[in-house]
Amino acid sequence: RAAARDTAAIRAIIKTYNQRLYRLARAVVGSDSDAEDVLQEAYLRAFASLESFRGESSLSTWLSRITLNEALARLRKQ
Repeated sequence: RAAARDTAAIRAIIKTYNQRLYRLARAVVGSDSDAEDVLQEAYLRAFASLESFRGESSLSTWLSRITLNEALARLRKQ
C-alpha cells in the first residue's frame, strides 16, 4: 500500500520504524539535528524507491541500510 502512495501505510511505516532509525542515524552522525536531517533524507529516498524493494530482506533491514548510507554520506560531506 505504501508503494501506491497510501498515506496511512506510509504513516504506519514511519511510526513503526522511526525510533530505531533515528537511534541508528544518531549513533553515526553524533548530533540530534544531523540525525533528524539524515532520517528525513532516508525516508525521502526510501519512499521514492519503494517500488524497488524486492522483499529479500525485511523492510526494517532495508530502511536501516538506507539510513546508514545517508548517515555515512553526511559524514563524508563534513
